[in-house]
Amino acid sequence: MHVHNKNLIIPKNIKRVIITFGTKCNLHCTYCHQTFKDISFNKDILQWLKELPSLSKIKFSGGEPLLYKKEIDSVLSCMKDRQIKYTMMTNGTLLNDNNIEWLNKRPIHIGISYDGNNNLRNAVIDFSKVKQLKKFSGIATVFTSHLSLKSYYDDITYIINKYGFEDKYKTILSVPLFVHQTINKPNNNLIKDNTLNDYLMFIKLSLDNEFEICKNKNISPLDMPFIYAFHRAITKIKKIKSSWGVKCCNEYNIQLLANGDFMLCGYGTTKVGDIYSGIDTEKVESFIPEKCKQCSLWNICRNPCVLNVTDNECKIVKEVYPFFIDKLRSIDHATACL
Repeated sequence: MHVHNKNLIIPKNIKRVIITFGTKCNLHCTYCHQTFKDISFNKDILQWLKELPSLSKIKFSGGEPLLYKKEIDSVLSCMKDRQIKYTMMTNGTLLNDNNIEWLNKRPIHIGISYDGNNNLRNAVIDFSKVKQLKKFSGIATVFTSHLSLKSYYDDITYIINKYGFEDKYKTILSVPLFVHQTINKPNNNLIKDNTLNDYLMFIKLSLDNEFEICKNKNISPLDMPFIYAFHRAITKIKKIKSSWGVKCCNEYNIQLLANGDFMLCGYGTTKVGDIYSGIDTEKVESFIPEKCKQCSLWNICRNPCVLNVTDNECKIVKEVYPFFIDKLRSIDHATACL
């Protein structure tokens, strides 16, 4: 790190910054573990971002990012001379004509949060509006005991067929994430005794099915949606295996509040530094559980959520990732993908 004008400390290795502008949202998703924060916009973050020598990706976060268009424009304007990939995850319910026009004029890749029509958000997305996005890059969802994966994928198949997303199959059919159970939001009411086993069974059966298709039809595994999603997750994390930190906060990836604070988790309340004092790496490391330090899968996992209060996501990694890697290695032409 080096000091900029005796005010800002610029980390030399940061490649990706997730900016949380605030926690305002038009929805109140049952499973959301975002902690309310009153965040003021600090213009010094613009200069801090501009000075990061290795920065290549910025993700805009909230709350709902479409409620922070002015702040997003400030970042885009500041960084206009840099080659940056911009991403945003929106709940998709604010995609009116004005917001679609706003998004299509900006270099932001848009992900949609979608849990099927029978969801816990009391919200329905108009996918005819999603279809109008020039940089739509797929969907994400959260798996709970209330989510029927069959009906969820029936919904997705319907969307693909009705709105012509065939060319987006790889990205629109994304792997559901298991619900985070954090200190502030344990979400115990969304987990039943069989929820974890149902999730593991579904993921493994889906991967098995895709690998069989690859073998029988000689298709590249990276052309299959589930395999592609898992491979991308592994290769992203392997890039940080020699660094300090956890999955969401490490040498290459930082969670930044718009006021200039660095957070261990963008949804939590643990501050681990700021743009003036730098990142407290020892504090970040102190949150790594001892079981993680001794785990052979640490460099693949990096702890899915350091604020978890259960072992569910740990069990998922230990069972699914070795299963996935063995399957990938079983296909001769897939070995090079590791």
